[in-house]
Amino acid sequence: MHIGGELVGVVFWVAIFGIVAVKVWGSRSAERERQQTLRAAIERGQQLDPAMLEKILAGQTQSRGSPYGLLIGGVVVLFAGAGLALLGTFVGTDDPEAFKGLMGSGALIGMVGLGLCVAYALKRRLERQAGTALPPIDPAA
Repeated sequence: MHIGGELVGVVFWVAIFGIVAVKVWGSRSAERERQQTLRAAIERGQQLDPAMLEKILAGQTQSRGSPYGLLIGGVVVLFAGAGLALLGTFVGTDDPEAFKGLMGSGALIGMVGLGLCVAYALKRRLERQAGTALPPIDPAA
């Protein structure tokens, strides 16, 4: 009985779930800490000036990260799909089923990468129309 493939799939999804659960737990505990800080300040009768309130709530806003995150992710995922398709051509000489599987997987992953690149282009166009355009891409960066 060979259970290696099933075990790898289960471990993969458990790991993904664990990563997401830790991220959600961390953000919720940080939010709870901010709320407790505000409650304690209000209960003590402290005056909450806008600067102090801004400092406490600063972590509440999501950081945007790199404005080119969609583009970078899209290019990386697009090339990962191309790499799977290329692997399919090498492996496919011996096993036609592996060729079909790797080419299909490569195409699917490539389409996800292409979608991320299109999402970046749409986001850039919408921000340009709204007047909050991203800075131009610096090739030296």
